[in-house]
Amino acid sequence: MRRVGIVSAVIAFMALAVSGLAVFPSSSVSAQSEIHWTQTWSDEFSGPHGSSPDPAIWNMETGGGGWGNAELESYTARPENASIDSTIGDGVLAIRALHEPGFVGTDGITRDYTSARMTTAGHFDQAYGKFEARLKVPRGNGLWPAFWLLGANIGSVGWPGCGEIDIMEIVGKQPSNLFGTIHGPGYSGANGLGVSTSLPAGTAYADDWHVYGVEWAPDVIHWTLDGERYGTKSYRDVPSGGSWVFDHPFFVIMNVAVGGYWPGDPDSTTVFPQQMLVDYVRAYTTNDVIPLPTPTTAPSPTPAGPFFGAPVPLPGTVQAENFDFGGEGVAYHDSDPGNNGGAYRPTENVDIGGNGDLDNTPSLGWVGAGEWLHYAVDVTTGGDYTLEARFASDGVGGVFHIEMDGIDVSGPIHAPSTGGWGNWQSIFQAVSLPPGRHTMRRS
Repeated sequence: MRRVGIVSAVIAFMALAVSGLAVFPSSSVSAQSEIHWTQTWSDEFSGPHGSSPDPAIWNMETGGGGWGNAELESYTARPENASIDSTIGDGVLAIRALHEPGFVGTDGITRDYTSARMTTAGHFDQAYGKFEARLKVPRGNGLWPAFWLLGANIGSVGWPGCGEIDIMEIVGKQPSNLFGTIHGPGYSGANGLGVSTSLPAGTAYADDWHVYGVEWAPDVIHWTLDGERYGTKSYRDVPSGGSWVFDHPFFVIMNVAVGGYWPGDPDSTTVFPQQMLVDYVRAYTTNDVIPLPTPTTAPSPTPAGPFFGAPVPLPGTVQAENFDFGGEGVAYHDSDPGNNGGAYRPTENVDIGGNGDLDNTPSLGWVGAGEWLHYAVDVTTGGDYTLEARFASDGVGGVFHIEMDGIDVSGPIHAPSTGGWGNWQSIFQAVSLPPGRHTMRRS
């Protein structure tokens, strides 16, 4: 759930302005509280031995065009490449990668490898919740098993506008590394936003069964391995100019690719056939809140005093991100640990994101109730001034005050919702400022 607040990057006196851009990268993993899940869908693969995946649930995609990744396989709908294998266990699907030199697919393309790629498009899709699969992945250089989600609106908006959530990708040349990635406008392909985790040296994910999953809420996605979170991405991580597009139904895809830009080609050490075993695939929903990450960056001690070594003269402009030195409880109070944005002054315990709307400087973000910052200022001539505050809000807005040495000189300044972090507005307030040097507090 997003905190209601405003973002700010300039304070000026007339002009006093407050503006900024709200982009907040964070990859830290939030504390995993108990969430109550309700299962909405599954495939337990309980069909007869040798049968193909249930056509009422799965589409078998076919073709050998490389799939945009320079892959070497031809995907087929044959049971040789995907079928129930009851010799392994009760209800297990085997997706098999085979070495079949000269294989000609239904599209007329000749390839030396075959495999299977199956999707629930048109049969099942869901927005938000938990998606997981219990899998035993193949091994070998050039193998690329994947369990992922794709936006159901791909037909109308294309990729990456539809969004993609890679729940599990493992490349054979890195058998101990697990990768999860999201792709969207401004962060796709090799520039996707990713997380990863590793097994101890000498062990591989192919050695055993694991449950790979994601917990997905409107503004955050957590990746899990065997029920434990190991990585997180949220709307804060989207780069400037990009869009968080994980707000609509996605369908499920499973496949085993052979070769491609990322895994490279099979070599003399790669043994075929290889298979990815699937015990189950399940989806859940919840009414509980799936939290945003809690950053853990600790602030570092800094000497107290003005940011530039001298007070900012007023009338004039105060950049909101250039608050005084002194740290938590002296120069500021921020209720969230760490610098969520990390775009500026990364060791401070204040959330600072990307560039501002007018002056292209960093911005303060997630300004919440009870938080404050200090600025050393020098009012050259006491009197009445006009305060201009520029701000943006993604929620219902907020209220802030300007104080001088603990005296409220502005009264409540109401910052209404602007309809998004990138929609900047100005508000104006009459203030009376005493002459001389003061500590100005934005609270």
